[in-house]
Amino acid sequence: MKYLIFGANVTGQTFFENYLNKIEIVGVVDREIKKYSKHFEGIGCWSNMTEVPSNILENINVILVASSSIKQSESIKFMLQRIVENLNINVVSIFEIDFYADFMSTLSRESRVTFFKEKKGDITYRLDYDDLNKDSIVIDLGGYMGQWTSDIYSKYNANVFVFEPIPEYCEFIKKRFEKNPKIKVYECGLADRQYISKIYLNEDATTTFGDIDSPYYNVELIEYSNFMKTNNLNTIDLIKINIEGGEFDLLDSIIKNDDVKNFKHIQVQFHDFVPNSDIRRENIRQELKKTHKLTYNYDFVWENWSLKS
Repeated sequence: MKYLIFGANVTGQTFFENYLNKIEIVGVVDREIKKYSKHFEGIGCWSNMTEVPSNILENINVILVASSSIKQSESIKFMLQRIVENLNINVVSIFEIDFYADFMSTLSRESRVTFFKEKKGDITYRLDYDDLNKDSIVIDLGGYMGQWTSDIYSKYNANVFVFEPIPEYCEFIKKRFEKNPKIKVYECGLADRQYISKIYLNEDATTTFGDIDSPYYNVELIEYSNFMKTNNLNTIDLIKINIEGGEFDLLDSIIKNDDVKNFKHIQVQFHDFVPNSDIRRENIRQELKKTHKLTYNYDFVWENWSLKS
């Protein structure tokens, strides 16, 4: 089998490095290949498909799409299929490089964060929802200073429920949006059940898994299902979850109670300081796959799941 990589970005580079001696990679195509060619020594480098020599094109079995976005990969695959048909070459298959298994797992968390920032993920991936509008219901869990709420509201004019249990942060958010009736702010958190929890402070982060010697607050966490019933919220168009370790119990409960289909989009940051975080995250992901599709993924940074149509 002969493989051609389409995309010379970091995903393509990492795949090439990992699989160079395992499969036969004949070349790479990228419109900015001059910038990246040094990473692909020993194979052909071309800026577009029409530059690939005919004797190589005729023998390609698989085209690997190197993309950091599953959504982007799908559009590239469609485009490549048309190109393959027009060039009249017999390619067995076109598929995206498995972003989770073949790329993200090779990077440290620091590198994943850097890569996410390079992609301007906070203003692209995390705000990009084609079906949100002025009637949408959005929940922001872990409001902090309210910037994500501000961005999502500005883009869609949506109705936003913000939860921030730390008094100082919550007060700041309340003042920030006090003249906006479409943004409601609550000094508590949402959880799998109602209880009082210790929230430890660590600079701009908070967590329920802190050092016992760290400063902390006793904060109220309310059961998500009771909140939804009280406010007549049958469907949540988007929920953003950044609750410093509490995401595991919350999502486990949402899935167990069969409420997951009531959430159209789930944007979540998992945290690896939680015991057995890898196993727990993977179990949740396997359950989410039954009802939702992954639209982007940066392990333990940000990922998004959208309800299947």
